[in-house]
Amino acid sequence: MSMKNVRYWFDKQNQLGYVSRWSIGKNLRMEDKVIDDTQWVIKYNVYTKDSTVDELLSQTAKESTFTSIAKNGSVAELYRAAEQVIKAAMEAEDDWHIYIEGFNPQPDGSLLLVTGS
Repeated sequence: MSMKNVRYWFDKQNQLGYVSRWSIGKNLRMEDKVIDDTQWVIKYNVYTKDSTVDELLSQTAKESTFTSIAKNGSVAELYRAAEQVIKAAMEAEDDWHIYIEGFNPQPDGSLLLVTGS
């Protein structure tokens, strides 16, 4: 990401009061359309806060799923919906992942949010 792009997103995040950080694509802007201009269900899965290390290592840890709706395929709507599920996960499960790194299409037609620390 260029410094100009970093500055753009830093300013947008502050203007909107978002805790999450958009970290996708070169030179994307809020008004850009990146997927079909339809409504999208955004899902975000996180491990529950009572998961143990043994459960995490054995891949048996319980997960919580949070959902939101993006009204269209714009960056602004995807970002808003991602912000909602990230904040819900922070409140419910003490999740700390704030970097929005991608949206993976799911068989049910939803988009699964991918985050990083």
